Amino acid sequence: MRKTILVIVVIFSALLILSACGSNNSSNGNAAAPNVAVPNDTAPIEDTNNSSADGSEGTQLAGSIMTVAQIEGGLPIGATQEDVSILFDSHPYDEVTASMDGGTAWRYDFGAQADYSYEEVSDLHDQDGILNGDVPLQVFIYFDEDGKVSAYTAYQAGADGTITVYQTLSDGSRKVETI
Repeated sequence: MRKTILVIVVIFSALLILSACGSNNSSNGNAAAPNVAVPNDTAPIEDTNNSSADGSEGTQLAGSIMTVAQIEGGLPIGATQEDVSILFDSHPYDEVTASMDGGTAWRYDFGAQADYSYEEVSDLHDQDGILNGDVPLQVFIYFDEDGKVSAYTAYQAGADGTITVYQTLSDGSRKVETI
C-alpha cells in the first residue's frame, strides 16, 4: 500500500514539474509541450477557457496544456478528487450527472474557445463543438461513492472529421474507438 502511494506521489510530483516547465516555455513564446510521449493523433491542447466551475470569469492558466497521453499517464483509477485537481492544475470544470448510474462526473473542456458554452447537465459530449473546434478535447471524470476516480472518457476531434473516444474503465483497461 505504501509503495502504491509513493508511486502516485512521485508521478504527480513529476507532472507538476513538467507542468511548470510547460508554463515557462509558453511564457517565453515557445509553445513546445513538456517531454511526454504523445500518440500521433493526440496533439497538445492549449487552454483558453477562462470560466470557472461556477460560471464566473477566472484567470487564464498560462501555458495550461493537456493531452490524452498525459491524462492516461497521470490519472489512475482510484485517484481522489484532489488528485484530479492537481493533475489538471485547478482547471475549471462543470459538475455533471453520469447517465449510467446518476453518479457525479466532472467535465473538462480543454482548449475551449473563450466564448464556448455548453449547458448540458449530463455526461453527453458536445459532438458539434468538438468537430467545429470550439472544444478540441472534452474529458469526463467519473467518481465512485467515495469520491475516487472510477473511470474517465476523453473525446478529441480527428483531422478527418471524426471524434476519437479514449476510455479508461474501472478495471484500468482502455478502449479507443472512432465515432
